[in-house]
Amino acid sequence: MPGQSPNRSTEVTRKPLLFENWRAAQDRSEVLLTTEYPSHSDCEISGGTKRLGPYQFINTLAQAARPRSNTLAPVLVLRATFHTTVDTPDMTKTDTSTYHAGGLADEAAALVALALGARFEAGPSTREHRPGDQESRPIGYYRYQPPVLREARFVPSIARDAGIP
Repeated sequence: MPGQSPNRSTEVTRKPLLFENWRAAQDRSEVLLTTEYPSHSDCEISGGTKRLGPYQFINTLAQAARPRSNTLAPVLVLRATFHTTVDTPDMTKTDTSTYHAGGLADEAAALVALALGARFEAGPSTREHRPGDQESRPIGYYRYQPPVLREARFVPSIARDAGIP
């Protein structure tokens, strides 16, 4: 009827994969895969490994040639432990509720960029470990060119806008 809210109990609300996977990890779902993604940036990272839920952000100690230059280095590696699968969507219907034109590593790189006020771009998976495997293995499924960032005149930053030094 006009003016009434839709029946929420029959609606399925999808969440971004980064979030869904974190929830599955909290529910102690089985580990399906652990994979690593490099994140390229022109900033320098200090500190060691930071664990957030099923994700680890690992400082590679790499440095770009000059801070805020167009030279990039893989300064962070995201190690993601997957507890959920990516469902194949119904391709006969349009659903843009969680669309952002990227995968889990792109979601993480975007959040890191916002938090640190720096430019990051996620690369493809470079290492996998499946349950039952003795060792992880390097992979190179994708043709990938490391990114080149344009010189930024103004970089918005949640941290700066919130007054965090």
